Formats: sequence, structure tokens, C-alpha cells
Amino acid sequence: MINIRYPVRKADGRDYKNYDELLTDIRKNAHGWWLLGISHYWHGGIHIGTSSSPASVLNQDTPEKSVPLQFMMDGEVVAWRVNRDYAAIECYQERPLRQSGTFVLVKSVYKPDEQDESSWLTLYQLYMHIAPLSEFPKRPLYRVTQKGHGVRMRKHSRHDDSREIVPDVLANKHGHARTLMQGETLTVLQQKSFLLEQRPEPFALVQRLQDGKPAGDLFWVSIRPEYLEPDGECYVYLPDWMHSALNHGVFDDVVVPPVPLKVTVKAGDPVGFLGAQDLADEDNYPQIITTDYKAHIELLSLDEHVPDVVANVKGIKNGQTVH
Repeated sequence: MINIRYPVRKADGRDYKNYDELLTDIRKNAHGWWLLGISHYWHGGIHIGTSSSPASVLNQDTPEKSVPLQFMMDGEVVAWRVNRDYAAIECYQERPLRQSGTFVLVKSVYKPDEQDESSWLTLYQLYMHIAPLSEFPKRPLYRVTQKGHGVRMRKHSRHDDSREIVPDVLANKHGHARTLMQGETLTVLQQKSFLLEQRPEPFALVQRLQDGKPAGDLFWVSIRPEYLEPDGECYVYLPDWMHSALNHGVFDDVVVPPVPLKVTVKAGDPVGFLGAQDLADEDNYPQIITTDYKAHIELLSLDEHVPDVVANVKGIKNGQTVH
């Protein structure tokens, strides 16, 4: 059976319990709730915005506290456009209006009966107007020195901002302290002073660099210069599919991943964050420009089996009802 998630999570990072809980937040948006728009024309999806999901706006200073949109199902990325920056719409305003054209399209196949292809359903997940590359902050990289080998790693929690005493040491499954290894590269997300043996000690919230991108758990470590040395910088909190796009090197244009480039995603993987949209109030002079953050999300299918799947003509009884 296919793994399914809602496209957005709550501000604390937890998944919504049910459809009603999700819809309560989505209704906080002024429009974009459903398939028909405010002008009664076909809309085709929903909007996730600042009013419903403020935590899904990427915070430049503390990106680790932001909550990305997430993919609804496992699948393969079949198209994307990653903009370096926002498109500037030239109007009669004092400044151009920003709009994001960044999107990702994912193909998923629902297979209630693996042996019966006539029961399968091909679906597409579309996420539009998500944040472009310019919204993602860069953070410094540090390499562990010879003296840094063996420095202990310490626990990270969401309450560290108010902490004064150094966090506890991380332990492995044998109860021994987890430590750094010489030569490994760390991404520094934040720096803070903690009291260690009643003296201030500089620490950094870090993440290991794996395959050219930050990955794995966050942890605190001493950032003394004899332990860590500068080693460049990298983007942080960039979704894996966008890392693939970055490595592919084509921006501001639609890309259909060529063979052998295959980009797959799992349900719950990060999609990205809400993109900025500038709006001009034409009823005022001088015009007032406001900024909202939003994304347009669709789940669509061109499959001829849609009516049969909806009617459950195959009599499928396994799986879970999600609504």
C-alpha cells in the first residue's frame, strides 16, 4: 500500500491528526480552500499561506525552527523549475512585484493490488510558487582538526535558546560518548555560549555534511578554533530534490530530469517553503503593497481508471481510509 501524508504539518512539526484538524487551519486563509476559486472558476488545488501555516515560511535567522511543506506520497520527480530569485513583475507601482515561479511535479502510482495493473492509479503531486533559491540561507562549513578528533557531541532540543548550562553529552548504544572524527565536515547553523564547568564556552549547533549537503541529526559541539577550521559554505535546509536541481545546474527554466538522472521522494520528505507574493491595492493612491507567503498545491490524475478507483469496482478492502 502507498504511504500517504498531508502536504503540510503543524507549527510544532507534528502531522495533523485528521482532515478536520487540517481544514481548520486552511480556512484561516482568505481564499484558496478548494477546487473552485473566489470567482467560481476552476482553481484545481488549495493554498497554504501565512495565515494557515506561518511556520512554513523559511526563517533566515533560525531556519531549523521552520516547518517545510512535505510530499504526500512516494514518487519520482518528473519536472521542476528552480528560480534563482523571484520574478519581478513590472507594473505601475513604485517597485516591481515579486512572484515565485518555482515548482516541482511528482509522479506517484497507487497500487492496491500489486498483481493487477488495472487496479493501479497514476497520480501527480504539484507544488507551485514555493520559495526560490534566494530564500535559502547559506551557513559556514568547518572541518574537524587533529585536535578536534574526539571532541564530544551534545544533545540539541527546541528549548536550547533559554538554556545556560551546556547540554548533556550524546551517547551511543553502548553508553559511550559520541565524538567528532578528524577530517569530517560540519555545517554550522547557530553559535551560542554555554556554561561548561562554570565558565563560558563557545558552542555551535551543527549538522554533518554528507554527499555535499547537510544531513542527519543536529547536535552541539565546541567551536574552539583549535578544534574546527573554516572550510567554505553551503546552502542549508534545501530539500533533497532541490539539491539535485542545484547539481544539475539549470535555473529559471522548466527541467524534465534526463536519463540517467532519477530523483525520487518519500511521503513526508521536505518539498520546500512558502514563496513570497507581493500584492498591490489598486483602490489606494499611492498604492499600498503588501506581501503574503503562499504555495498552490494540487493532486491530479489523467488516469482512465479514476472512476473505477473512486467507485472501488475492484472491491479493495485493505489499507486505511484517510479523510
